[in-house]
Order: sequence, then structure tokens, then C-alpha cells
Amino acid sequence: MSIFMAAIEVFQLYGFRRSSMEDIATAAGMSRAALYLHFKNKQDLFRRLVTMFFAQAVLDLSAELTRDPERPVAETLTAALLAKGGAGMEALFNSPHGHELMEVKDSAAQAEVADGMALVSEVLANWFEAQANAGRVTLELSASDLAKTLLHGLDGVKINATTYQGYRDGITRMSRVFGKSISV
Repeated sequence: MSIFMAAIEVFQLYGFRRSSMEDIATAAGMSRAALYLHFKNKQDLFRRLVTMFFAQAVLDLSAELTRDPERPVAETLTAALLAKGGAGMEALFNSPHGHELMEVKDSAAQAEVADGMALVSEVLANWFEAQANAGRVTLELSASDLAKTLLHGLDGVKINATTYQGYRDGITRMSRVFGKSISV
């Protein structure tokens, strides 16, 4: 796990493009040769980090969606989407290279991002369906299309935010509007 923490630290400090396997190995307290025993290259390491991010995001999202069945839909969506980003989003926004790292994930880890977003979308769709079955929301779209629409909105919030607080505020506004529009 220290390799992953070291890689995160190095990517935040130098960005993806300027980071090297040597930088990561040094931060992890190991030789570059030892690092190559674990990862083929920097892209391989980055892809694994993205996979880990999404695994945690799914757990955190699921936990917030099921935390309090009586909580208003808009509040649940806000808490869930903020949890999905977790500490990783705050770290990205606090890094001078955060936007670069968000852009790189779409090219260097395209398949991992697609798989992770599919899992997140599935969790949201299942929750929307359960809320509809419980009579708490009305779905004008399929639960799957609704989840995809919400996630596209979340991408817009991330791209347009310049600070972590701006990101949080954007999620809060979007979740409130979205949640109130589907609430019964």
C-alpha cells in the first residue's frame, strides 16, 4: 500500500506527465527496479490507482445511499455524491495538478474509468429503482438513464469547479435540484 500512497503524493506534487517511476520509488522508499517488479510502468500504476479509487467510491456511495432510509432524497444524493468523490477529490482540487490528473485518467485509464463509472451508475440506478418502488420518487426516465444523467452532471461540476469548495457547492446545488425534481 505504501507504493500507492507514494504515487498519489508524487502525482499531486508533480502531475502525471512530470512524475517518473524514479520519483515514485524514492517516495515509497524502494529502488526503481523493485517498483518495476510490481508495475510495468507509470500508466500501469495509475490504472491501478483509478481502479482502487472506484472500488472505494462504490463502497462510499452505497453506504450513503443506504445510511438513512428516511432522509430526504436530495440530501441523500448530496451526501452520496460527496462520499463518492471522497478525500481523493479534495486532494485533487488542492493539488496544482488536479485538473491534469482528472484529464489524464480519461486517457491513461480509459477502460478502468469506464468500468468504474458503470459500477457507480449501477449502484445509483438500483437505488433510484428501490426509491421508486418505495413510492419516494417518480421516474420520468429509466433508473439507468437517470443515473447516467446525474453522473454526466457530476462530470460537468468537476470540470467547471476551480476549488474543492466550488466542487462541493456544485454537487449540493445539482443534487438538490435533481433530488427535488424526482421526489414525490
